[in-house]
Amino acid sequence: AWGWLGDGGAITLDRDATVRELIKLAALGAAFLSGSVIGAGQRSSARFFQLFLYFAAVYSALAFIGFCTDQLGLSAFGAARAGRLHASFLSANNAASVFGVFILMAAARLMLIGERAPRAFPNQVARLEYFLKRAGLPIALLLLSLTCLALTASRGGLLSAGAGLLVLLLASLTGRERRWRPAGPFGLLLFFLAGVWIVSGDLTSVRFADLAPGAESRAKAFSAHWRAFLDAPFWGYGLGAFNAVNDMIQTRQNYQALHTLGAAHNVYLQWLEEGGLALSLPMFGAVAIVLYRIARGSLMRLGPRIWLGAVMGASALILIHGTVDYALQVPSIAAMWAIFLGLGAGLSRRRESPPGRVRG
Repeated sequence: AWGWLGDGGAITLDRDATVRELIKLAALGAAFLSGSVIGAGQRSSARFFQLFLYFAAVYSALAFIGFCTDQLGLSAFGAARAGRLHASFLSANNAASVFGVFILMAAARLMLIGERAPRAFPNQVARLEYFLKRAGLPIALLLLSLTCLALTASRGGLLSAGAGLLVLLLASLTGRERRWRPAGPFGLLLFFLAGVWIVSGDLTSVRFADLAPGAESRAKAFSAHWRAFLDAPFWGYGLGAFNAVNDMIQTRQNYQALHTLGAAHNVYLQWLEEGGLALSLPMFGAVAIVLYRIARGSLMRLGPRIWLGAVMGASALILIHGTVDYALQVPSIAAMWAIFLGLGAGLSRRRESPPGRVRG
């Protein structure tokens, strides 16, 4: 075809989109490096996590207020679509990923406070006073985020958040000493609390009971784009070329599933399709190496174990949800994850605080 056109071949179907994607990747790299620098310092990482908790609490409160006002017929931040909370995102599923990360960070902070209280005070009353003084913000954030997550009614988001909490819990129970710690039972309680809170939502129950229509449509989309990947497996069609490919592969049989599709709803399939094996495998490998270092740092106690567990839990949430949705295609969510990966890499390079310290 290129010979007939009298022109050389192209490595992308949409050059402008590819340039934009490369700029985004460079920005994500900068976010990762920034997180790594912050994580390398004890004070800077502690301040970052504290500021993040404040931001998350404000964002969750605004999203909840916006949802409630929309139910009353008012237009505000976080307006609902089809009775689901989507906050400032176009999709409730994307919002679910964000609130899931908020839940993990709030739970990690509570677990950290619960674990360090026995170190600092031998007296039960003093421990309780210490805990209550420091737990107000994370408790408020946990309750707000759980509520917002339930209101998104995102099936993938809810299951992914549960998986992330499980990773955080396991990380809090592992280490060189291999024994139960004070954070363990507390984390288990948080896990069950999250499950009870989420299952109580009527809309969520209805969506879990009605899986067939969405599953059939996504199966058709996955099948069509998988075949497109197999047609150009090595180089792909160019980063950002999803829309161009989606337009080309539409047929009478799959039109209903593809004509409104803006993303593959599977981050791995979309990367394979756009970047081919040549770009996808290095990207997947780089993420795997970073996560391995974070996990190793947690097991070897080379950093604040619970915060490292929170980063691993957030990564598990995002990667699992990425198999059925496109949260990582949203620049703000991708940037948030890049910063947390950098934080985890930085935290894993320094040793945990001495037992007498209660910061962080």
